[in-house]
Amino acid sequence: RRVEVPEAPAPEPAAAPSPVPAAAPSAALSPMERCRSTARAHLSNPRDAIRALSDLADEMPRESCVYWFLGNKYEQVDEYASAVRAYERYLILDPKSPRRAAVERKVTDLKARLR
Repeated sequence: RRVEVPEAPAPEPAAAPSPVPAAAPSAALSPMERCRSTARAHLSNPRDAIRALSDLADEMPRESCVYWFLGNKYEQVDEYASAVRAYERYLILDPKSPRRAAVERKVTDLKARLR
């Protein structure tokens, strides 16, 4: 006696691989990588970088790197008072920074320009 076995369904066509995103989602990046990528994304326009970094500072207010990059961008557009505030915040958040002495000198120089 012959038992009929139903045919297996035809295999589904393979799905096309999903495209690889150009950049990792920001949640997957470390805070320093997010700071760097934000600053790099606006290399040609420091004012756009300031806006983007300010948004990042709102999102990550305890990350010193945001304030270091903000200080740098404010300096580029001659907004020395804002640069001083950003650098001073950086120093508060990262008191053991290897850049500490250089940033302190920069703050002193910027304050002299404000007089």
